[in-house]
Amino acid sequence: MFNQLLPQHIDNTYLGHKLALWLFALVVSVMITQSVLVVFTGYSTVRNADGIPLDVYTPAAAQTVVALFALRALSGLIISLLCALVLLRYRSAIPFNHNRRSEL
Repeated sequence: MFNQLLPQHIDNTYLGHKLALWLFALVVSVMITQSVLVVFTGYSTVRNADGIPLDVYTPAAAQTVVALFALRALSGLIISLLCALVLLRYRSAIPFNHNRRSEL
């Protein structure tokens, strides 16, 4: 079962549709942008975009909420950078490879 889902060799050879690479690059770039914005503008993101009323909390509690959002964004940034590495170096790990699709 896993031989059909996972590639035997992971390298930079991609035999699938080029649209999949562009979509993957678009998703990765959006994820990187979102993560960086939350890390650097955490307070306004938590308050405005997520609607959490930080003003009603004590300063320590508000700082904790913002820190949790920043930590989550940092973990998303790390995953996004790993995805960018896959896009640049290990393209055969990206789905929609027509060789594997024909085996399923």
